[in-house]
Amino acid sequence: MNPVFPSPLFPLSLGTATYGVDPDEATSFTMLDCFAEAGGNQLDTARVYSDWVPGETGRSEKLLGRWLKSRGCRERMLIATKGGHPPMDNMTRVRMNEAELIHDIDLSRKALGIDMIDLYWLHRDDINQPVGHLLETLESFREKGWIAAYGGSNFSTARLEEAQRFAQDQGIPGFVASQPMACLGAQYRKPLEIPLLEKLDESGEAFLARSGTLLFPYSSQATGYYEKVALWGAESEKLKDHPFNTPGNNTIAARLVALSTESDYSVSALTLAWWRTKPYTVQPIIGCRTMEQLDDSLDSLKVDEATLQILASIEDGIDQGV
Repeated sequence: MNPVFPSPLFPLSLGTATYGVDPDEATSFTMLDCFAEAGGNQLDTARVYSDWVPGETGRSEKLLGRWLKSRGCRERMLIATKGGHPPMDNMTRVRMNEAELIHDIDLSRKALGIDMIDLYWLHRDDINQPVGHLLETLESFREKGWIAAYGGSNFSTARLEEAQRFAQDQGIPGFVASQPMACLGAQYRKPLEIPLLEKLDESGEAFLARSGTLLFPYSSQATGYYEKVALWGAESEKLKDHPFNTPGNNTIAARLVALSTESDYSVSALTLAWWRTKPYTVQPIIGCRTMEQLDDSLDSLKVDEATLQILASIEDGIDQGV
């Protein structure tokens, strides 16, 4: 764990991608307050979050900056943000040269109202650059005091391994964390629709276990699919085109619904608690838009050991792919 991170680090990271839009600012502040009161001390955002809604850029970061200032809690929060995202109108164009990253990090620090970002993510990889060059750029940011630590979001296992070798050779910290798309049932998900994204696979899990790299998975609750199946049924027209609507995931959904009935934990809480069965350190990013969703996510920390043992094998015997 990076020594500048809060200790102990709360086991969940609150994702704020839509904050300021859905939920609105007042509700966002209430949810941030409740997360902090529950012991939450890490927040995840990005330079582009909510830029897909016309009218303003950097909404999420600006809202967090206002909340941090009004609550006076900057010192106890791990603030993570990301830069280098492709333009919103061209998701295939890489924006990862040094000038573009400096542009993004300057805007992020200003919006958040902080001098140093605790954990800075490269939002995408640029496979046309040697990974060592990317690390050298990030090291220059760290030496300037702009960031305390850095990680790779949507980096393949091969690139993470390459980055680790470079960091060891150069005697620098390198990536302390990885942020891919990952969750229960991810292996049965339909292919990722947006270019330049990476999904955690078996090789990635093996890398995490042997390297000690922290995992901060996004879509950590399968975008709410299993809970929606519990509410509407897998045959619902509302779920027809859902990326998790596959035979394998519908088998998992049925098992979760049965376990929810037996254990009295919600399907959503069980989906998130599944991460606690992993042999590596996971800080799931939760994307809550309502207080009910936040409460469910916090309830995942209460799931007992007997139920966790069942969750650990919930994918066993499923051989149906997409």
